[in-house]
Amino acid sequence: MDRSFQSMRDKNSQGPAFWQSSSKRNVFAMRNRTPTGGSSRMSVSGRSSQSVQVITRTRFHDVKIFGLPLPVLVTEALTFADRSTAVSAHISPDGWAWLVCGRRLLIWQYKQTPAMLQQRRPPSTQCRELTLPASELAHRADLVWVYTKEDSPVPACIAVSPEGTVRFWPSVAYEGTSVEDTIDLQGQECDSLTSVASLGCILATTTSTIVRLQPEVSNGRHCVSSTTLKPPQSLLGGIGRRMSSLIFGSLPTAGAAEAKLVRVASVDKSRGSKDQEFIVFVLTEHTLQKWSVTNCDIERLIFECEVGRRIREAFQEKVWDPQGGSPDDQESWLLDMQPTNDGVAILAASVHPQISQNMQFAIATLTTDLGIPPTRLKSFTALKNDVVPRKPEQDLSQYRLLIAGHSALVYSNRNVLVFPLSNLSDDPDTIEFRNEGDCLLGGSVCANVPVFFSKSHGLVSVSPLDYSPNDFSSQNDSITYGADVSMSECGDVSVLEQDLEELTTHQNIDARIKAAFLYHVSKNQAQCEGLVRELFPRKEVPVSDIDSPLDVAVIKVSQDLIDDIPARDPRWVDMKTSNISLSSSTSLHILRQLEQKQHALDLFLNFLVELKLWERLSAVVSLGVVMASTHVLAEQAEKLVAAIALHQLQGEHSTLIETAIRLALELEKEKPTGKLNAKDLFYRKVSGIQRAIQVLVKWSEDQVHSERSPTEVARQLSEVNEIILEVTRQVIQYRQQKAEIFQPNNHFEVGLCEYLPWTASVGPGGLREALMKQQSLTLKYGARSVGDAKLKAKLYDQVLNIIDIILDGKKCHLESVRGSNKFEVLFEQYQKARSALIDPLVEDHEYERAVMLAEKYYDFQTLVRICDITNNKERLDVYLEKFKDQDFSQFLFSWYIQEQKPGRLLENFRAGSGLSSAAQNASQQAALARFLGDHPSLSWLQHVFLHDFHRASDTLTSLAQQETELLRRKKSMLSLAKLALLASGEAERSDQRALLDGELDLVAHQEDLPESVLIAYGFDIDNLHVLPPGELIQLLICNENQSANEFTFKKALDLLEYEENEKSELRHKIWCQAILRDEWVEADSDIPLNVVQNTIFYKLVALIDFMDFSGQSLKEMVPPKERLVDAVELKKLPNHDSFKYLLFIAYEHFEHVLSK
Repeated sequence: MDRSFQSMRDKNSQGPAFWQSSSKRNVFAMRNRTPTGGSSRMSVSGRSSQSVQVITRTRFHDVKIFGLPLPVLVTEALTFADRSTAVSAHISPDGWAWLVCGRRLLIWQYKQTPAMLQQRRPPSTQCRELTLPASELAHRADLVWVYTKEDSPVPACIAVSPEGTVRFWPSVAYEGTSVEDTIDLQGQECDSLTSVASLGCILATTTSTIVRLQPEVSNGRHCVSSTTLKPPQSLLGGIGRRMSSLIFGSLPTAGAAEAKLVRVASVDKSRGSKDQEFIVFVLTEHTLQKWSVTNCDIERLIFECEVGRRIREAFQEKVWDPQGGSPDDQESWLLDMQPTNDGVAILAASVHPQISQNMQFAIATLTTDLGIPPTRLKSFTALKNDVVPRKPEQDLSQYRLLIAGHSALVYSNRNVLVFPLSNLSDDPDTIEFRNEGDCLLGGSVCANVPVFFSKSHGLVSVSPLDYSPNDFSSQNDSITYGADVSMSECGDVSVLEQDLEELTTHQNIDARIKAAFLYHVSKNQAQCEGLVRELFPRKEVPVSDIDSPLDVAVIKVSQDLIDDIPARDPRWVDMKTSNISLSSSTSLHILRQLEQKQHALDLFLNFLVELKLWERLSAVVSLGVVMASTHVLAEQAEKLVAAIALHQLQGEHSTLIETAIRLALELEKEKPTGKLNAKDLFYRKVSGIQRAIQVLVKWSEDQVHSERSPTEVARQLSEVNEIILEVTRQVIQYRQQKAEIFQPNNHFEVGLCEYLPWTASVGPGGLREALMKQQSLTLKYGARSVGDAKLKAKLYDQVLNIIDIILDGKKCHLESVRGSNKFEVLFEQYQKARSALIDPLVEDHEYERAVMLAEKYYDFQTLVRICDITNNKERLDVYLEKFKDQDFSQFLFSWYIQEQKPGRLLENFRAGSGLSSAAQNASQQAALARFLGDHPSLSWLQHVFLHDFHRASDTLTSLAQQETELLRRKKSMLSLAKLALLASGEAERSDQRALLDGELDLVAHQEDLPESVLIAYGFDIDNLHVLPPGELIQLLICNENQSANEFTFKKALDLLEYEENEKSELRHKIWCQAILRDEWVEADSDIPLNVVQNTIFYKLVALIDFMDFSGQSLKEMVPPKERLVDAVELKKLPNHDSFKYLLFIAYEHFEHVLSK
């Protein structure tokens, strides 16, 4: 019976010694004795006055007092702690340590930090004591994190009780300033806190629930926010709780079953960048998760892989098989984990009751920096250890692993074993803590030095006897484990039995890559690397070529792998081609064949990565576009997922899937031969798996046009949809989980490469046309035609899910060309397709389903339209906040204007309206102000609502000056502007007041124009547009204005004030027109002045003189007589000589009068 990785974690038990002492080795007990070097006798606390005190020395290592002396409070707490009180300690690499004793938390500084050294600030000698939250379970130091902030020398602290009560001290100097909150963990027990620096810390429960805690300040108050890290739930994950089960219910998650936590570790990947990123590893009793946590509040699961089975198999092969042990009786446990330079190292233990009751320990390593889940162990080394009996009550959680410098240290409560990383299978150097009452309360690595907290001696370090600073200058650079991995990780053994000689000497590049791959799988690295160097010598300057020999060959080999013929199935003998096969599958069962191909493809991808071919891949032409080679490889992996998913559905939909397989083979003109059936042929060629969906859609179309009843057709469509959606769901889930793995390494020129998923491409190799057709058929002949409410709802859900798949593919393609010339065209096509797909749902009043899609794909038109139809202001408020970074507010305001609903806009969003919470939102008011800045015809109303009459007046004045279409509109604007000016209390602004009065005067002049003149010139009297001053003058003095008199011409002269460009010419024309109004005939030669005084010209001059007593205006406004006499316009007077005579008399008279 397999009882692997049973939970053995009893938090309160310290357990026996780690390994018993061996008489064959030089082992020193840690006793209070005179240290090597002749130091004085140690005190009760195990210290002397020496700055560096060696407590003991083994063959290879010194154990020394480390850091500053323990504070008295800590010493007293350790000395007088009751036996029933749980005591634990934690050592932080940044210079702080803390001790938990019951509910007491003692915090002190044990060394200077680099920042303190730079600032020449001495370390604090003060010990701070805080009180932990009340708890029925024992507090532990692993549930406390102390960290320093840049702006304060005093650290802050977060503590979590086992039940999930969080207490946060912004400064440990002030215990009374803490804030407290409780995380709802559904009864789970908290296990540990792991720092991610300024991004907060990671809280883990014993059942592997992971929560990110982030201290922050909100509204001037300290608080701690919490975010549960969850794997993606569905295609529409992240849109809200109601979206989590959109695609056929929620997707299976990594934490679906409770998995016992082993360890959480974090690694800073920021490398000095402003964008902070931490990689968080979560090791459970079976699996390893790799998460990315960034300062953009993004937590993303990169991958999850099985490690428990691999380590159990490695134990069996390396340890128990040579002794004849059966795999069924083996027990094994994962105990601890530490990050390495390229992955993680895992401490594991195993026991085989048939052989021995003693524990066997081992260290396994995995490479995780490649971006893809490791498919095998990088190394596995069984450790040499003394007899460690396996006892049921033993607490395995006490066994921990540290990696520092050139050593791996395995420690328990009383022992430390130091193994050289260069050869982990060597005998360890053993250090024991045997003093009565002594034990290790914690361990850590500080500046690459292993440091432990001894209950008797405080902080102690373990360093090599030949220690020098250079020994610890690098972080784990020497981790190069050389142990072999179990061949069970390499897939089918038949792969290793190929005749490699033929492959190696083959002229075909594909064949030689296959040979290199087989050498890699069989661990013949020399042959493998030599062949790769010969095929693809590395160039000094990498070149990103399209369809390069490397890219084409890699894609070809990958496709050969997924389309390979089962090697051990005798039915395929006659079907084998001349191509050299890799025998990627050997099983006689189709599902197992597909799984073997999947594993073989994983091995091939690992081969590309480890031989550094992956980073040299460029692009190839695929599906009619230039795509990154890694994306094409991803497509082939996705098709394997699709094939497996389709096969797994055969039990439920056997008739329909068998029909699809038959139709697909007929389409390819393939027929079963010999003992091979249709399923054998179809599932062998995985690269053509899309054929099944294409023919299912064609079959659906045939059913629609058959004589079946609408209900029967709807049920058939529903069944086809179930198959299509389940297959594509698994494909897209795989695509999302592996997105980072298949991300291209090369930085292509913008627009060179596109990413067009096969589920979104057209033609025989894609699914877009099939999905579009199936969506249309389901909507028209299914959801809209069936009467059964339950079936109708199901069909509408399926329509929604198909649309989601279509739009997801289009969006992926669109994002891949962002910044290129194609983007605008594709974006316009995307918007049209989005509307065409979602609008029918709105038309059918399926508002909730339409909203789900519109929210995910930012279809603001649909969101606003639905809110308007349903008059749902609350939902609009939600969208204004939710999509504020996408400028939803600006779109909404524009929509109101385009739909000619400005009143609704101002009604809903004017401040103080009380109609919408958005109206009270300062940010929305600012957004509205920005929008109205481009729409001043509305902005003045908002200013009035805000009682900003000054700005309202200015805006109205500006609008009036720009108005040219309607005179009455301009007059209204000017009147309102003047009213707003008066209401502002700034009527003393004489310049603004004068401007408005002048504009109103100009309007009044135009209103005084005779209707006869306007009609004569074809003006619309009811909708009279605004006339410029020059045109207004022309109408006043025109011949059609038969009622014009001296006052009319005086008005025309007054209007010259508003004319800037042609003032002189217009003045001249006004006087000429005034003269032309009379005949200028000398009727009474005795008194010619009488004739002059009856002319409009004379009356106009007299009027000007009368209105201006100074005479200045008359001299300025009346032109010289010479200019009038010579005017071309006046030459046409029939009595020009008489005119000259009378004009001179008039001027003589004017001069005589003015002289008096």
